[in-house]
Amino acid sequence: MREDGVDLVSAQAEPGKEAAFLVLLAFLVSGIMSFFVLRGPRTELGSDMNGFFARINARIDAASAAEDAPASDAGVRVKPAEQQVDPEVVEPEHHNS
Repeated sequence: MREDGVDLVSAQAEPGKEAAFLVLLAFLVSGIMSFFVLRGPRTELGSDMNGFFARINARIDAASAAEDAPASDAGVRVKPAEQQVDPEVVEPEHHNS
């Protein structure tokens, strides 16, 4: 303590708090700068992703429309999958009477 009553040890900032403040300040400055500096690339990436997902949605819509469209040959009837039977797989029934 000095003669005028000021404690020099408590008046100085602690090294840990000063380092934490500097790191926090660096994150803040970096975030603000990157917001403005990276605006162009961020917008370009967003539009590229929008186009990518628009093409995927168009493919899904086209596939969905193709499933819903009537068959081109009106005379051809297709059985549902559970009714279709492969004769080589099905064994004949045996009656033991």
